[in-house]
Amino acid sequence: MRQSIFAGLFSLAILSSAAADYRQSPGHFGGFDSDNTIAVADEFVFDQDTAIKAVSWWGGHTDDASVPDDFAVRIFADNGGQPGALLADLPVAGIQQHRTGNYVNGESPRRFGMYREYHYRLTLTAPLALKGGAKYWLSIVNRSETWLWEASNSPLYWGVQRALGTDPIYGPWVPYLDNTAFELETVKGAGAVK
Repeated sequence: MRQSIFAGLFSLAILSSAAADYRQSPGHFGGFDSDNTIAVADEFVFDQDTAIKAVSWWGGHTDDASVPDDFAVRIFADNGGQPGALLADLPVAGIQQHRTGNYVNGESPRRFGMYREYHYRLTLTAPLALKGGAKYWLSIVNRSETWLWEASNSPLYWGVQRALGTDPIYGPWVPYLDNTAFELETVKGAGAVK
């Protein structure tokens, strides 16, 4: 009995030490237009200083045509609960993309239907250092104009900010429901998610 308890605690410790990544899983129940007309940003916080080495996200195109992606991936400081100063406009060359076999379900007045879900991954050319305890905002925009950033049912830092038909960097930003599906991969041992 003691051995099984010890084994369980040991396994939990291993999982905890490997959980330095921030993840809001895909919800498969909808998504946000995040294109030339609407920019979306979602917040995250690490509990200690850390460095991000890759960004992953989920989404899908709302048409059947093969539209080339044109992503902008940005990280902002916080400004009173919304995106503030632009800290990083990440170079997007080399984004990996693959079809997951799942779907983004678009159920909104603008979008309705099942759209093929894709997982995207961007490895940074150099790790991006972030301060622990500070709120940051991730914004992913696909300027192809036919793309949804998949929603997540994650309860972490619930809600997003949207810049509606305005400047995707300076806003103004407006609060909106739900979260987005993304993951931040960190340099191991450099920090943990809060």
